[in-house]
Amino acid sequence: MLWVGPFNTFHSAFVHANLNWTLGPFKYLLATPIFHRWHHTALEEGGNTNFAGTFPIWDILFGTFRMPENALPESYGKDEAAMPTEIVGQLAYPFRQ
Repeated sequence: MLWVGPFNTFHSAFVHANLNWTLGPFKYLLATPIFHRWHHTALEEGGNTNFAGTFPIWDILFGTFRMPENALPESYGKDEAAMPTEIVGQLAYPFRQ
């Protein structure tokens, strides 16, 4: 736990950073900001991919790895247009469906 906690904290901040880093050939070993952006893009652009939180090998094994060379997603975020703006509404939103 002495190294897992700090690693997870750092890595979570790293994949959510506004960086265009792919880590070259290491992109298959460790999730990067670009890898994570493809996870958050629109479904038709590839948003149903890159589910691994830390190690992309899982996406490679299950066929869900997506990280095109020299390309970035056009947009990313959520697809729902009617998402509530307040925190309580956002927490309750999944239960309204």
